[in-house]
Amino acid sequence: MGGLVDIPLSRLSVARTGTATRVNSAGVIETVAANMPRISSIYGTVLPGGSWDSNAAAGLNRATNTETFASGWGTTGATIVTTTVPALAGGLFRKIAETATTGLHAIVQATGSYAVGQLVTVSVFAKAAERSQIAITQFGEPYAAFDLSSGSVILSSGLPCGCVDYGGGIWRCWVTFTKTGSSGDTYILPWAGGPTYAGAAGSGVLVWGVKVEAGGLAGYVPEQPVSAGLLVEEVRTNLLPASGAIYAAPWSASNGVGGVTATATGTAPDGAGQWAQLTAGSAGGDWRVSGSAVSGGARVTGSIYAQRGNQPLARWQLHLIGGATTGRAVSYNFDTGAVSADPGVTVTVTPAAGGAVRIAATFTDDGDSGTVTPYLLLHTSLTAGDTTLYWGAQVEVGGWASSYIPTTAAAATRGADDVTMPAGAWWSATAGTFVVRACLSARNTSVLQGIARIDDGTSANNIRFRVTTSGGFQYAVTAAGATVAANTASDTVVAGSPFRVGVAFEAGAQRGALNGALLTATAGALPSGLTTLRLGQDIGAGYLNGHILRLEYAPRRLSDVDLQAVTAGGALPVVETVPAKGNCLLSWVNLAQRSATTVASTSSAAGLGPDRLKDPQVRRRMRTGPGAITVSLPVDLGSTQEVGVLALLQPDDAGWIDADGEAVGYLDPTSDTIRHRLDAATTGTGALYDSLYYRPSDYLVDTLDLHFAAQSYREFQNGLGSGVVRGYGLHAHILPAAVQARYWQPDVAFPSLGTTPGYLDLGLLWAGPAFRPSRNFVYEWGDRWDDLSDVTEVRRSGQEFVDRGPKKRVLTFAFKSLTEPEAKVAMTELGRIAGTSRQVLFIQEPNGPYMGRQAIIGRLVEVSPITQTNFVQFERVFQIRQSL
Repeated sequence: MGGLVDIPLSRLSVARTGTATRVNSAGVIETVAANMPRISSIYGTVLPGGSWDSNAAAGLNRATNTETFASGWGTTGATIVTTTVPALAGGLFRKIAETATTGLHAIVQATGSYAVGQLVTVSVFAKAAERSQIAITQFGEPYAAFDLSSGSVILSSGLPCGCVDYGGGIWRCWVTFTKTGSSGDTYILPWAGGPTYAGAAGSGVLVWGVKVEAGGLAGYVPEQPVSAGLLVEEVRTNLLPASGAIYAAPWSASNGVGGVTATATGTAPDGAGQWAQLTAGSAGGDWRVSGSAVSGGARVTGSIYAQRGNQPLARWQLHLIGGATTGRAVSYNFDTGAVSADPGVTVTVTPAAGGAVRIAATFTDDGDSGTVTPYLLLHTSLTAGDTTLYWGAQVEVGGWASSYIPTTAAAATRGADDVTMPAGAWWSATAGTFVVRACLSARNTSVLQGIARIDDGTSANNIRFRVTTSGGFQYAVTAAGATVAANTASDTVVAGSPFRVGVAFEAGAQRGALNGALLTATAGALPSGLTTLRLGQDIGAGYLNGHILRLEYAPRRLSDVDLQAVTAGGALPVVETVPAKGNCLLSWVNLAQRSATTVASTSSAAGLGPDRLKDPQVRRRMRTGPGAITVSLPVDLGSTQEVGVLALLQPDDAGWIDADGEAVGYLDPTSDTIRHRLDAATTGTGALYDSLYYRPSDYLVDTLDLHFAAQSYREFQNGLGSGVVRGYGLHAHILPAAVQARYWQPDVAFPSLGTTPGYLDLGLLWAGPAFRPSRNFVYEWGDRWDDLSDVTEVRRSGQEFVDRGPKKRVLTFAFKSLTEPEAKVAMTELGRIAGTSRQVLFIQEPNGPYMGRQAIIGRLVEVSPITQTNFVQFERVFQIRQSL
């Protein structure tokens, strides 16, 4: 029956000119080669429920090692214990475990000094363990205490404080101090009616994600990025040179001697380059570079990675010479997260590794229709000696900052990500449901942002879903150029935060949903001939410009209730599929034995080659070479022929006969596999049929799961287990519909025989048409084993001596309700072609649980007459004796 199996990411095809970058799981920006998918990570503030927001303001965390509590943290009356309890963003809780002493049981870190009167907020994600209360303080400040069983404040000491519910018993406890002293020593401790008490060794509370920040409570950014999945972006060009070497030419100081200086220092976010540490000089000025000219009047975005120096400000300006008459200035305060900018400038600040941020500023050029040249001017603060660190400068035409594009001597272009996948066995042409979790990097107010679509290579037939220019979710179904569509209200898709969409469809009934809310139903026709799934792309240039975390597909239309549930975060519901069996199958033409047929093998022992597979004597076997565990058998039928059933038969003494009289060389029914490919034109290919990718029409369980965020990719593949039963040796495969094929290639993998016997014995190949009667054979059929052994009894002693021989099955059955065409054409031809001299293949219950035991290849014992029992009904009796 098959199911979802792991597939390589190479099943996706990516067309992207030029290299690109991604953020890896360690937070490092790294280069991805052309035409390769980008599975990227992202830094973002964690949200209740386990989601995240990459665009939310976070501010600087003055604490370090805030999740592992390694270096920089001290203890008093406690130890820090690693647990296996899941926290957020893939992290694990640590326990503040008490010692058996009386006093404080706390962890502590010095986070710098503060001005008296300054607002400082301390927060921690906590969960109850043996203790269910926790407290926060800084040296010289009052306590705030919290109950983790209810998320309530026990003691506020008159301070602003509270608990934010993150689900699963996890609370973010916080308190804001108006500093009465300068100390930043921060304490987190279990609470038992007060801060000091007799500890119970090992008891404590679970903690993760401490944050100490200036000002009020802001978002928490985990130390490691979260996996955001497949990054898909439009084409962009970084207009600035030397984007990663800001400390060197062509970058220079505007005021020369006494102006800003730049020094290479530390390790940049790409793990290879260095930050440029800018130091303000007495003459003031800036550190600048010019870029390549572009057409004026466009939306332009400048961006740069920055890290705090010896003061909290990062300041820069972007000039478009020839257009905007003045530069547009941006300022960011690392300590408070505050942003200021000139009018008309939209600023986004996104977190990066090591407390760095990427600051992006977007505005519309107010120049004429000519060209403009960008100049980027970097500043630190105004006082000589003040420092700020910069890296990764970028100026691009567009309404947001795309992923970093490295440059050297000149501008560089990153091509668009065209990501596709063929509509294989996972796809159903009659009904289906897509469920996608995605995240926009930014909203595109001028072009639709495609989430996914499946089409026939044209715009006339497709199913697509996308984000509208007003920020709504829309699905559209186009069949033969006629489109039905529905969408949500504006501003329902928020950039920076993951969202879930679903589209369920069948002819005359389609429905979409966003985050559990249903869209208006439509009733259009379904398109036909769809061949290609496109990820993150709408028709034309409508790229997602964001991440696809996961795409799932089921070959059935989900109900409205189920569609709501899965887009609200639930799993696709499971349905049971039972394989169709149908009436028996009879084949009496073996194309593999014809004189025009040739059989080859990728492995065979000397003198036991693949030509033996045409011999009706099954024991005249083909044997693979020693040590082989796979073999392919390319078969050329000489010309195109009708093929409806395939079979491989092993001899009854496969391998050798052991001391108990059993053959040791039978294929294993599950671990050994057989794949069939049929083609009309090319050997070894499966354009007509490939058993690996065939999906029965009644298989309705999920057939595609591209979980990019978990780097798990699964696609439906048919079960390839040989189905061979020990002692029977027959593998049979029924095609869903007959094909006109010339080339057949069975690929056999037999790891179970790698040691004993160390090779594979095959006795016979079968490829031929399949006859399925309109009415099945009747009851009172018989199946027996004939033992060909001779048993001799000695009269004097009564002893018996056995001359052991093989056993043959004999199968007896009757068709009692043949139609006139079945009797006068099919049954007559069986007698003419096979008679009693040629073999036939019979399968009692195709695809049934006992097919490996019931199917048989043999000869008719006799050609019984065809009898007409009434005006419209015919019958025939069969007896088949197994071939050895």
